Amino acid sequence: MERLAYVEPVVGLNVYGRELLPHLARYYEVEVVTDTQREALAPEIAEAFPIRGYDDLPSRRHRYSHLVFHLRNNFQHAPVYDLLMRLGGVAVMHEITLVGIIGSQTLARGQRLDFLRHVWLNEGPGTALRVGMDIFVLRRGVKRWTRLPMNRRAVRRSRGVIVHNRDAAQQLRACYPHLPVQTVRRGVPPPRPFDRESLRQTLGLADRWPVIASFGVVAARKRIPQVLQALVEVVRVFPRTVYVLVGRVFDLDVQEMAERLGVADHVVTTGQVDDETFHRYLAVTDIGVNLRYPSEGETSSTALRLLGYGKPILVTDAGSLAELPDSCALKVSPGPQEVAQIREGLLRLARDEALRRQMGEAARRYIARFHTWEQAAQSYRDFLEGLA
Repeated sequence: MERLAYVEPVVGLNVYGRELLPHLARYYEVEVVTDTQREALAPEIAEAFPIRGYDDLPSRRHRYSHLVFHLRNNFQHAPVYDLLMRLGGVAVMHEITLVGIIGSQTLARGQRLDFLRHVWLNEGPGTALRVGMDIFVLRRGVKRWTRLPMNRRAVRRSRGVIVHNRDAAQQLRACYPHLPVQTVRRGVPPPRPFDRESLRQTLGLADRWPVIASFGVVAARKRIPQVLQALVEVVRVFPRTVYVLVGRVFDLDVQEMAERLGVADHVVTTGQVDDETFHRYLAVTDIGVNLRYPSEGETSSTALRLLGYGKPILVTDAGSLAELPDSCALKVSPGPQEVAQIREGLLRLARDEALRRQMGEAARRYIARFHTWEQAAQSYRDFLEGLA
């Protein structure tokens, strides 16, 4: 059996890797390469696979048939990016924008000239000149450049790239026509069996309806301010409404916005929660809200998990979310009508029990057909063998 080096930080292994690797191990002898927080690895990984450190990989590279590097647009994946640039291999791009990695290696350390060098190499001299003017002449900082893809060097160092949705694949193929790109639909584990009514009591939601929920990092890009504005009318029509934000609050003062809009009693922020609590909130949700704009080419695992639990959801009609079937997702266009569309979508779902049930059943069927980890592992294997 061929040997595969699977390179991902612990934070990713405990979610994505934990679910994929048991299925990938049917085809490969997998060795996990990760960071120094190995004691925090989920038992399903730590006890089932050989664990190596990042520093071990260069000297062992020739033992593997495939080197697979997982890249996300944040500082925790900077060592994985460095190993890809040093050794080459197959990149799994969970987002096709990598400026967060490069910014963590340069701007976060005060190295503005080095950041400009990376802009030049990834985006070309024209963009580098504009960024340099912003930083050094106009002194406006770099915030408006945080949407740069900055992926050219990583792509050129990759034998092939795996992404998780058609939108990301199309964007990469448009920029790099000769790049081998594979779309691997992310798997979704089966929903956990819960007694919903007992859970609602436990979570303090027994007298609230509908329970509207968003999951994951709470940030402006998730359109939280727009949802809060739409919530004003929903609360007027359904006074027991509660909007639960399950995840770490990143760049918003949610409480201040809710108080200003007069809906503070209808908004709950949980902060970051453990895996069991996360699934409990999935189970008690009546209507899911999973908006994001602009897109970075990512696939929303929380949207897929909501669908796996048979929940009707509102999503943004852009990026990978636009690929979800209309039968299980109401779609909202980013733009001047966004708040109105969110409001009407929430009211429509809250009023129509038959529609909620119909969408929930369609959601379960969709996930069962297209988003299994068995299918994902098979797609990995097919792509890797094709490259070989």
